[in-house]
Amino acid sequence: MFSKLIRYSDLSPDVIQTWLDLIANDPAYNSPFFHPYFVANVASVRDDVFILLAGTSDKIDFILPLQKYGSRADPIAAPINDYHGPILSRRWDGDWSEILKSVGLRTFGFTSLTNIHRVSRETTEKCREGAHICDLSSGFEAFLQRRNELYPKYMKNLRRLSRRSEKDFDGFEFNFDDRSADDWDNVIHLKRDQYEETGRHNVLGVSWTQNLLKRLWNEGHSDCRVYLHTLRAKGELVAAEINLLGRGTLHSWIVGYCKEYKDYAPGCVLHLKVAEAACARGIDIYDLGPNESHYKKYFSDYMVPVSSGECTSRPPPTHRRLNQRGHVMRSPVISRLFGKVSRRYAVIRAAETTTIGRVKGVFSAIRRA
Repeated sequence: MFSKLIRYSDLSPDVIQTWLDLIANDPAYNSPFFHPYFVANVASVRDDVFILLAGTSDKIDFILPLQKYGSRADPIAAPINDYHGPILSRRWDGDWSEILKSVGLRTFGFTSLTNIHRVSRETTEKCREGAHICDLSSGFEAFLQRRNELYPKYMKNLRRLSRRSEKDFDGFEFNFDDRSADDWDNVIHLKRDQYEETGRHNVLGVSWTQNLLKRLWNEGHSDCRVYLHTLRAKGELVAAEINLLGRGTLHSWIVGYCKEYKDYAPGCVLHLKVAEAACARGIDIYDLGPNESHYKKYFSDYMVPVSSGECTSRPPPTHRRLNQRGHVMRSPVISRLFGKVSRRYAVIRAAETTTIGRVKGVFSAIRRA
């Protein structure tokens, strides 16, 4: 078996074609986040991007796009990549911890691994949650009927708010493919303000994330393109989504709304408008992504499991006290604090590409703690 860590620009056309074949033949990789065009754009805005390849003889069975930080690696475009992990051939039966070790990597951390069942034996899974999926394949009316049957009170309330918006300001105006640069900037500001208010690290405050989003919006590939969906009231922008479209899947990526209109549920109205317009364009899947936002259950038809954790090429230090299950022994309070700090720093380390940026991010997190 061979393994090597190379730059995206050094990939041959044959390797890229193999990559395209692998994601085309496995529905686990339907998300545009797995497309080589997405990775190419990340590589154009960050200088720490590498591709880990492994296989036997002349056949590639393992492709892992990553960001390298010393001997540690993060998923490509972390922390704004909602789906990631190794792209595997159907014949793959290797140990990816050994692959990491062979190229000098100690740890690969992940937050939304999509194929844990293929790599579970060498992976430490810390948490599993679900990505919320809207099935649009049978059309918008069928999708809406399922919502009404499953959540009649919630949908009744949305209809009431819709009538109220019609009465108060003649309803909302929707645009599926907004090309306004001013609207784009306003959405970014809305989301950045949201990060500040919630105390989360402002991942849109670094240049590479904004450059990546804008490149995919301005120069998108047919299988990997960003759309800006907007909702207006009286000409004013009140809600927007920056979404990534590829191969029949529309991925909800960055969502923002004006608090002044929160009583009209503009975010939920926008979801329904996007779903309806996506159906009209032949899009089968509207992926609301993985997190615990309560409203997503009202729109999703099913959930896809995703995992957070890490793959480590070396055993953990033996000097730490372990309980009978092999877990580090800490008090519940210390464990929660340690977990919160670790998650916050993981986001900061992945988002910030300079030492000074990471230091500032840590001090900002401490002030908000």
